[in-house]
Amino acid sequence: MLVVWATLITNSNYLPGVLVLDYCLRKVGSAYPLVAVYTDDLPEEAHNAIDARNIAKRKVDRLLPGQAIEKYTEVRFLETWTKLSTFSMVEFERVVLLDSDMVVLQNMDELMDLPLDGPEQEGKGNRVFAASHACTCNPMKKPHYPPNW
Repeated sequence: MLVVWATLITNSNYLPGVLVLDYCLRKVGSAYPLVAVYTDDLPEEAHNAIDARNIAKRKVDRLLPGQAIEKYTEVRFLETWTKLSTFSMVEFERVVLLDSDMVVLQNMDELMDLPLDGPEQEGKGNRVFAASHACTCNPMKKPHYPPNW
């Protein structure tokens, strides 16, 4: 079964996180490789750093919502739409998307074994993909976040 961890990188600001994420996955002994999912905006020096660490890469198209950018609370979250492109990576049987600012403290390869609907259900089953909760914290004390974060 060809399965991978994937993380999105659209600019050099995320490069340290991608490198640390790859290091963490290797350090905890994950059996699965990390794939850096990138867009045309990624500069050459970031490509060089990723290549030097032997991290696989897959180019995807940048995705943006159809609404005007001004409707978003924080413009920095616009890049998150491109994370949906990982669902187009059909060369893999399973892709587990991780944010590039994650630090993996223990092996979590069991995520690769969660039961999901097979392709014979053509995406019409109840377990097409799995997801986890969002980070529910607010270390920067942003007023528009829910108060219980």
